[in-house]
Amino acid sequence: MTFFRVGVSLRRRKQVGMDAAAVTQFGWMLKKGEGRHNWKRRFFQLDDRTLSYSRGERDNEPVGFIDLLDCTKIASGKSMGFTDYDGHPTTLGIVLITTVRTYYFVAENELEKYQWIQVLGEHIITTAEG
Repeated sequence: MTFFRVGVSLRRRKQVGMDAAAVTQFGWMLKKGEGRHNWKRRFFQLDDRTLSYSRGERDNEPVGFIDLLDCTKIASGKSMGFTDYDGHPTTLGIVLITTVRTYYFVAENELEKYQWIQVLGEHIITTAEG
């Protein structure tokens, strides 16, 4: 899966009345739940200061948002003893630490993991500066 399917993103952004140019990264990842700690596959979209996630690419309403102004650190789960939804060690984990909570994600492959870490890191630095 690639993050650069701009046609899907533009169509989705127009459906919900958002600025299509604002999306800088999008794609599927697993996200660990806060309460039950179960893993769910979510579609993520990153804009200037928000990482939003929904149940599918065509969903009009995201089920959640992460404000990047609250983010303090992004790291590879590999360096933190990360395990996947089956409890097995994985190199595809991403840890996003905010002032509110710590989020855990699993990317679909190594390339996507590094793309997410890079772009989220850039957004965290940009929002902290500006």
